[in-house]
Amino acid sequence: MADGQLINIRKHTRFIEFPAHKHNYIEFNYVYKGKLTEVIHNKKIELQEGEIIFLNKDITHAIEKSSEDDIIINFIIRPEFFDFILNL
Repeated sequence: MADGQLINIRKHTRFIEFPAHKHNYIEFNYVYKGKLTEVIHNKKIELQEGEIIFLNKDITHAIEKSSEDDIIINFIIRPEFFDFILNL
């Protein structure tokens, strides 16, 4: 995400497994089409079309490989976004 940018929206990369990792930002994963499987604390969470998951910063998670039929939208939000909104 570019410096100074508070929100980024992008299509999730398919065909790649993402091993356990964490971020210094907040992330929403929205299943536009198909499904998404996340692993958090060794528990598989399967999201279906129309479902969304909220991941706070510093939450360790893994993402299983998505197929050609899966379309996931990632919303990446820096924590400073909320300070910005509250000070409008």
